[in-house]
Amino acid sequence: MGEPRLTWGELVKREPRLRSLYCFARDLVKPEGKPFCANAVWDAVFEPQFEQLVGWFAQVQDGVVNTQEAYDLAFERIYEALPDCDHDGMCWTVRGAL
Repeated sequence: MGEPRLTWGELVKREPRLRSLYCFARDLVKPEGKPFCANAVWDAVFEPQFEQLVGWFAQVQDGVVNTQEAYDLAFERIYEALPDCDHDGMCWTVRGAL
């Protein structure tokens, strides 16, 4: 049997700001009449904060928050909370999606 997997609850106990980032993603409303790209929003708004909170370069260096497992768990949880893209074409080709 391996080690127990890290849970979202344990991760936000160690870095509570991740819960705030998740709630912001969950409550984000797509702008009316404009295309929306979750990737563009992630890159511009979420990623700069996210990388300070979890993963190898996290401010907290406790052997859990700064692991790849923590990064993957938090990324999946927060990114999945964003509204879906609703633009035509590939995400990387979208302009003005913010």
